[in-house]
Amino acid sequence: MAANTEAVIEAAGRIINLRAELATAQADLERLISAEQSNSGQIKTSADGSDDLSLNRRIVVYLDENAGRDFDAEEIATALVAANLTTVRSSLARLAEDKIRRTGRGRYASLNSFPLMEVAS
Repeated sequence: MAANTEAVIEAAGRIINLRAELATAQADLERLISAEQSNSGQIKTSADGSDDLSLNRRIVVYLDENAGRDFDAEEIATALVAANLTTVRSSLARLAEDKIRRTGRGRYASLNSFPLMEVAS
């Protein structure tokens, strides 16, 4: 019986230590995620410089992450790092047909922002 009690106490001690390690790891993860989200609102490219996502997808993701705001092509190209302004303009025009919203002349926003309204052409 005494050996069994010692094993239970030892297991309980390990559980306490593991819970403390888990709490530390979760706090570290939350800190890293928070730092990444506040990192100037820029979508990253991979280490080799290639895009992790297609330009169209990166634009949609950026606008969705900034729902409630609208942007012009230059602002989006700057935020997307290494995106060519002419290519961004072309992508915005195509995406405005069904993936994003045109909020005004040369201004675009996520479909998840602003109430639906007619935009004067």
